[in-house]
Amino acid sequence: MPNADARLSGTSTTKAPRRTEADIRRLRGWQVTIIAEIEPATVRQTFYQASVRGLVEKTEAGYRLICRLLTAMRRGGLLPFSWIADNTRWQRKPRTYSSLSAMLELTQQTYRRAI
Repeated sequence: MPNADARLSGTSTTKAPRRTEADIRRLRGWQVTIIAEIEPATVRQTFYQASVRGLVEKTEAGYRLICRLLTAMRRGGLLPFSWIADNTRWQRKPRTYSSLSAMLELTQQTYRRAI
């Protein structure tokens, strides 16, 4: 029996069946529906919603699938970039103002003299 060792060790030599193009289209449609309900959403929120609805397995492979789909959908224009939030990313950018008078007004309001 060639697979006896694999069964005993808990590993498997068979892979899950690949998703068809129709499965991927259906999953993309569900992703738009899910995100539209809660946008902006994080990738993890989207993954949890998909796993609760039985669309993907609650595994690392399921999470990676959602990441790949969302990336492709955003790049392909199927999903607005603003619908996905990335709360872990730091942004370094200078403070900007709409006008010189707005800057002076805020500076006046927040000025504190160093002691």
